[in-house]
Amino acid sequence: MDPFQIVEKRFTFDLEGNKIRNLGEEFGSFNFDLEGFIWNVINHYVCEEKIEFKYFEFANWGMLCDSFMGEQLQFLQSSAEKIFAGQTLGQWERLNQNNQE
Repeated sequence: MDPFQIVEKRFTFDLEGNKIRNLGEEFGSFNFDLEGFIWNVINHYVCEEKIEFKYFEFANWGMLCDSFMGEQLQFLQSSAEKIFAGQTLGQWERLNQNNQE
């Protein structure tokens, strides 16, 4: 998964420009948001820890980390809340706590 290509090619938007989930909305049945987990991991290692990967050497880190990531994480959290609709969101609470530390 190349997060820089996802941002550059706007794969997180539908044809009308609306934000979408790429992995669908069926995760509520097994109580784990894989897409949210993946983007939180990318945020942690790429944007917060700033670990440099050779593959991303010439990527636009500012576009991903400064412009895109906050909105993406917020969208995933709010859409997860709607999908889970009353189920425990312990996963998001733990991820948000880790991101704030």
